[in-house]
Amino acid sequence: MSGFSLNKKFSGKILAFLILLSMVTLALNFKPVNSVTLTHIVMNEVESNPPGRDDHKEWIELYNPTQNRINIGGWTLITKYRRSYTIPLDTFIEPDGYYVVSLPGLFL
Repeated sequence: MSGFSLNKKFSGKILAFLILLSMVTLALNFKPVNSVTLTHIVMNEVESNPPGRDDHKEWIELYNPTQNRINIGGWTLITKYRRSYTIPLDTFIEPDGYYVVSLPGLFL
């Protein structure tokens, strides 16, 4: 009988080694994805119609993911019913900070 033969125990170890080697090789080839740096305010959360009797408890949470203080004073939010709310002048959101706009009497 010619050719190369291995016993089952030894060939199983080689197979396990090759699988492990391929996994390590794949893991080493992955490069971390660069994180995205946001440069703007994000609408983080919205409560457009809370359950139960509607007492106009709608609100919007704005988030500042930047490293800078951002002045949102004078920004205007317009509802789908074309009613608007203007954020008071000189209103700032600090870096990594939040600002909740409560919309009394306005439906989103």
